[in-house]
Amino acid sequence: MDRPPPPSLTDHDADGLVFNSSFDHANLKHAERARDGAWDLTMAKDAENTSNEKRSSTWFYFRVRDEREGPKRQARFRFAGMARQGQLYKHGHRPVVRRMKDKQQLGNEKCWSTLTGSGGWKRLNNCSYRDQGDRTGDLQFDYLFGEKGDEVEFAFCFPYAYEESLATHREVLKRVTGDIVVYNELLCFSAEGRRIEMLTVTDNHGADKREEDLLYDHADVASTSHLFPEVRDGTATRPPRYPEKAEVIISARVHPGETPASFVLDGLLELLLRPDDRRAKVLRRNYVFRFIPQLNPDGVHRGHYRHDSYGVNLNRVYWPSPDSEKAPAQAALMVLAKAASTRPKGLALFVDLHAHASKRGVFIYGNHLEDTEQHIENRLYALLLSVNSSHFDYHACNFSKEHMLRCDGPSAATPGASAEGSARVACMRYTGLARAYTLECNYNCGRLTNNVPKASGEGAQRGASPERPATITPEPFTPDSWREVGRALGASLLDVAGTNPWDRVKQSRYKNVQLARRFIEDQTVRKRAGAVALAVHSVARMSSLRTRKAARESTSTEDIRKLAADARRAVAAARPKEKEEVTLPRLPITKRGRKATSKVRAALRMNAANVGRATFVASRSR
Repeated sequence: MDRPPPPSLTDHDADGLVFNSSFDHANLKHAERARDGAWDLTMAKDAENTSNEKRSSTWFYFRVRDEREGPKRQARFRFAGMARQGQLYKHGHRPVVRRMKDKQQLGNEKCWSTLTGSGGWKRLNNCSYRDQGDRTGDLQFDYLFGEKGDEVEFAFCFPYAYEESLATHREVLKRVTGDIVVYNELLCFSAEGRRIEMLTVTDNHGADKREEDLLYDHADVASTSHLFPEVRDGTATRPPRYPEKAEVIISARVHPGETPASFVLDGLLELLLRPDDRRAKVLRRNYVFRFIPQLNPDGVHRGHYRHDSYGVNLNRVYWPSPDSEKAPAQAALMVLAKAASTRPKGLALFVDLHAHASKRGVFIYGNHLEDTEQHIENRLYALLLSVNSSHFDYHACNFSKEHMLRCDGPSAATPGASAEGSARVACMRYTGLARAYTLECNYNCGRLTNNVPKASGEGAQRGASPERPATITPEPFTPDSWREVGRALGASLLDVAGTNPWDRVKQSRYKNVQLARRFIEDQTVRKRAGAVALAVHSVARMSSLRTRKAARESTSTEDIRKLAADARRAVAAARPKEKEEVTLPRLPITKRGRKATSKVRAALRMNAANVGRATFVASRSR
């Protein structure tokens, strides 16, 4: 489906500086020289010049060539009216810059194919940002060009364009050796006809003679007629089945401007492709990994920040049933998850990768699970990530029901849209999977870095990274920082299963996975015990008010005794059931819980006094 192209510049000369933004992933619609000598720039909004135009105007990416005469090479660039991002810039976020010569030396679109390094990009030394009263912000930065004809690129954060993603993963396929098996399939086409590819990584152990099917059996989730078009027309075949292996699904870039997600994906991919790494061997032997690197290629190509070409936030369309015409990749992702969950070994892990502009660090949004055991296992994976990654902040994770079911506020780009439509919530509902997550990475830095203990096990000192100390002044993130988080996704999966040959948990504060599980159990029980005590206090208080009023109106002792019995029953009904009473007393209650319990006792004593010395004995509170 054709959409009007986004506003862009092609060799636009603005007083000696030539601007260009008519390339993949770019965003700059206007540039002119101001009276004070600076160059005023304007970026395009998501889906600009359409009826679905959005306010999102954070992502910028453009090229500048200096054609000025004379010795002066300093230039000042200024964005006005961009979307407000004060929380990001006040913690030191700076745009990035790259010389075109460096990009060419790295292979242009293949610049990320080594799965290491920063692709020639560097953060600027300084910039200034100021929030405005109309929910916009102004950004200003300086740059010193080298010589006449020098051409550079500027971007909001380290770019990872659509064509770069395709070129990178095709180059990776050429380096596969040994028993490593990698398949690159055309999963489907986007709404604008761009390829959405899927990488499958495992080893050749346990391969079945039968090929994977076309997932016809899961049309109840979404239409499957658009999946694997090259297989349907006979130009490709599907990989073999691996019935003895569980599956892992990793997806990225449903929000086009969230480029850190691509580097996290590459980090896990790089670990899996190591031929001699013992962790990689165990992962390939036990799991089939499915990677969908570009869930929104149309938005990425157009230089959008959060939406597709129709102005839709695609992370709100997964539930109850994604439309395979308007959101083909989202429909395909849920069909893949449902299909994996019905296979013999099931779906072991689902992670949708994102980036965050306001909350610092790397953290997880997980689903709220009522079952205590599932809830503990859900959080355990996040805790183990903090053992394996310097940058993962376990205490920043959110597993609350409120966050899981929240609706976007009126200031959001899609007001009223529910988080129930996000990938992780929909995956949990389609498959019942406890470990379905949204992984968020800040564009700039974290609050601190963890102590990552040294790995133990045969060959760990040679193959695994060394111990890394904790710090309270973290450095700005680089692509390698995000890749390290990706590698931790794989190591933590091995820890959960108890199969990590290079184990870091033994050297951590938790000593083993069982004690880490008990740590989360303690946290969970204390939190729920505090909530129970507050509920009991609330019911006791309401009961006290009703009993006092009724006691003043009663004339007989028998009536007062009945009122007291009613109050006792109300408090008892608010207490946990028998199953919880076995669990909760095992651990001390938090300070909040003790305070609430003392209020319960005081309320019950007040009740007894107000009903004329009637017998009203409260059972002992925890």
